[in-house]
Amino acid sequence: MVTDLVERGVLPLVRVAVNLTDSPTAGIGLLEERESVVGKCGTSIVTGLPAVRSIIPQGLTDGSAITGVVGGIRSPDQPSAAPPDAPLSAPLDADVATLFAERRARVSALKIEGPRMLRSGDFRRAAELCRAWADLELANADAWRCLGEAQQAQGNHQDALNAFRKAKQHDPNDRSLDAAIDRSQKGIVGDFLNRYRK
Repeated sequence: MVTDLVERGVLPLVRVAVNLTDSPTAGIGLLEERESVVGKCGTSIVTGLPAVRSIIPQGLTDGSAITGVVGGIRSPDQPSAAPPDAPLSAPLDADVATLFAERRARVSALKIEGPRMLRSGDFRRAAELCRAWADLELANADAWRCLGEAQQAQGNHQDALNAFRKAKQHDPNDRSLDAAIDRSQKGIVGDFLNRYRK
């Protein structure tokens, strides 16, 4: 019975293997038959996959440019056909292009407003704006620095420390972040000592 179903092809074979393993009445006598079905299923699936060479485009393997991509994929010694400021590809959908434009506009507004609120002394609002900026640009050290400074100014030293460490991850050469991290650590220790002094 099982061998007849196996000979019908890969999809019925997978269905039979699943039905046999999920069956609550499957006895020990079917164990050997089940193992052979699953083994044949795996062999059939692997032999049915295309070869790797048939999947990879020819232009990618021989070092020449792929023509379907804007600017192409080129080897390092070939000059780029697209200018460096050109987008990598055109958007797939007009709605997606609109979403990206809105996101860029939001990031540029937050990039201006967060530090401006920080300079004006509205640290709570600055923290909100810098948090939104950091959420949109996770790898931007300036956004994390802005958030850290706003948190530090409010006395939230642990949150400031976390933000400064995140900024340090993205800009390890900035020595001013080391000083900011040190100030936050001292603030945490000072808060602890003030809380438990009696």
